[in-house]
Amino acid sequence: MGELLFHPPRTRPDAIATDDVLLLILDKVLLLRDAVRTSILSRRWRHLPGLLSEIVLDVGDFEPEEDDGSKYTLEELIMQTNATVVEATKSILAHKSQCAITYLSVRFYLRDESIDIMRAVDGAMANREVVAAELHFLPEMLDKYCEDDNMLAYGRRFMTFIDAYPRAFAGLTYLHVQSLRLGESDIPNVLRTCNRLEYLSLQNCDAGFRSVLQIEHEQLVELDISSCGFEKVELKWLPRHTHLAFRFWIDSRDHYPLYLDNVPKLWMLHLSNPGTTLHKTSKLSELLSNVVIGELALNFLCERIWIQPERQKLLAPLLLNLQVTGIDLTVNGERIGHK
Repeated sequence: MGELLFHPPRTRPDAIATDDVLLLILDKVLLLRDAVRTSILSRRWRHLPGLLSEIVLDVGDFEPEEDDGSKYTLEELIMQTNATVVEATKSILAHKSQCAITYLSVRFYLRDESIDIMRAVDGAMANREVVAAELHFLPEMLDKYCEDDNMLAYGRRFMTFIDAYPRAFAGLTYLHVQSLRLGESDIPNVLRTCNRLEYLSLQNCDAGFRSVLQIEHEQLVELDISSCGFEKVELKWLPRHTHLAFRFWIDSRDHYPLYLDNVPKLWMLHLSNPGTTLHKTSKLSELLSNVVIGELALNFLCERIWIQPERQKLLAPLLLNLQVTGIDLTVNGERIGHK
């Protein structure tokens, strides 16, 4: 037979791919950062990021490649990457879709332009089902460089965001905030607004130096408090709370830094702090008097043990359910651990 004279026209691979195939590629292969860039290059892909069921945007993923030849100051890098994640969030969440968002996570700097992220999340909460949503608010400087004025400014900006878009915060299941100084009534207001919240992370936060943090929340399951300036943390009423990590509290000879009141389901307790002579030595029988935990981890981070020895008959009822225990301390710069 003679040579075939008809040749079917060549077609770009993305022109014949269905939305389902392209979504599979986005879900399984590409970072959402790459998906955003791809949607800019191809009209065929443009609407797809808005159809994803899982949306994860991290400001760290939008940093320039090391080999692109560009040189940025730290301030320029923060401005550029944050502006990019703001635009990406706005673009993706602006898509009109009936598909539920099973997981939404956005990590960004707490800058003025980030209010647009809250506006976009608020719109998504209004127009789509969002099953799980988490927001990570980052400061523009390391915690150790944050002065009181910086923390106050971050705290005011954060509360401005909540006041402007309470619906966005009401839909959150996970919240991480860092380097905030809030007013005495702000934290209770935040917890009331975030009524679906299951995980809360506070790092280098306070409500004024040596303030007392009292937490009541119906849905909160996990709590992580690290390097905060609270003189005392009181868990007043947390009926679903199971996991607590408490690290690097400030010194006090007068009282314990942690009070566990009504937390009937608390199972895992991790305490980590370098003890000094300024810290009150703790008695587990008093610290755990209202709970019966299943996992206890103590990290002393130094040679000084800040747990006081006690008689077995005092501790036995409180440690009845204990299944896992871990103890870490540092001697002459060497970490020693036991589990």
